[in-house]
Amino acid sequence: MRRLLLLFFACLSVAPCQDVVLCVFFDLSQSAQNVRAGYLSDFEKVADGLAGGEHILGAGITAQSLASGRFQIDGTIPKYSPFTDSKLTFRKRLQTSQLAVKQEARKLQDGAAAPATDLMGAMQLADKVFQSSSSASAKTRLLIVFSDMVEDSARYNFQKENLTPARVAAVMESERKARSEERRVGKECRSRW
Repeated sequence: MRRLLLLFFACLSVAPCQDVVLCVFFDLSQSAQNVRAGYLSDFEKVADGLAGGEHILGAGITAQSLASGRFQIDGTIPKYSPFTDSKLTFRKRLQTSQLAVKQEARKLQDGAAAPATDLMGAMQLADKVFQSSSSASAKTRLLIVFSDMVEDSARYNFQKENLTPARVAAVMESERKARSEERRVGKECRSRW
């Protein structure tokens, strides 16, 4: 009996970790204006399918996705615990959390259209989320991008460029070098502190 009680309290004292980190981006550019309702509808289906244990971060893809770097959607879907939850109370907490996340997504979608689409910056932001210490313990990391997937930013405008295999390779190499340099500088800053 003593071992069982000890095991019970050990299970309760374990720090909660998220099973899933879900990073969601919504294209808020003018080119995606007509399909925003579809993005929202699809996101609501995703939110309704969450079962618990997920941390959801969501942001808009704007002209400066990385520079703004703010997640308007930041919610945690509670995880079911047979020790503290009844099925009824858990279902109610789950539905409340799902509704809150959907409302945050609606607010994000209701904003003004962005003049450009910085997809590369959004992908860098997702990389930072997935490399962060808060995501390190997650069993699964998911990225969902609701977009027309056309980069149209200050760095690149793929609608106007001739995307030959050589140009695509050059862009990929440039982005890889930028990320490598960013990580190197980040490590140097952390080691100084």
